[in-house]
Amino acid sequence: MAIVLDGTANTVTPLNGALGGTTPSTVAATTIVASSTIKGATTIAVGNATPSASGAGITFPATQSASTDANTLDDYEEGTFTATLTGSTTNPSTPVTATATYTKIGNVVNFKISFEAVNTTGASGQIIITGLPFTPATGYRVILPCVFFNMATFTGSPIGMIDNYLSSIYFYASASNSAWSNVTHNAGATRYLSVSGFYTV
Repeated sequence: MAIVLDGTANTVTPLNGALGGTTPSTVAATTIVASSTIKGATTIAVGNATPSASGAGITFPATQSASTDANTLDDYEEGTFTATLTGSTTNPSTPVTATATYTKIGNVVNFKISFEAVNTTGASGQIIITGLPFTPATGYRVILPCVFFNMATFTGSPIGMIDNYLSSIYFYASASNSAWSNVTHNAGATRYLSVSGFYTV
């Protein structure tokens, strides 16, 4: 059996369980259970969201309607956020920001941040990025790949870290038989930093 979504806003036209010439009924649905396929002509809206007027896909509400069911996808969002480069001792004399991107799927946030040819004069101490778009979940650390050009001083391999529920990225260096050490600012003009990864909320 198939359920055909005919593009009519906020309604679906399902086969009502009988095959053949049975006339389907039109109902407003919050849950669809199908034994085979679902075909949509335009967009599907869930959680009382307004269906998108462009493209084809599933529209989720702007504010997540969270589900306690581990097998239910209850959120999707794409967007941008402002990432701010700071120092643990002093911040750059002029604020350094970048427009970063994210995609949130369920409870997982994927993001990309890139500071290109920025001036970090005045910054000192550990390199920190603030402004993640969602507060991370508690009780775990996330290690992120990163790359610097002229911006940082460190010994070993640099990593970014999201620690517990802090909406910031702290940069450390990891070396053999050694404790983590801070990645610190090498302040000046034409500095670069890129970091990307994902975390749960």
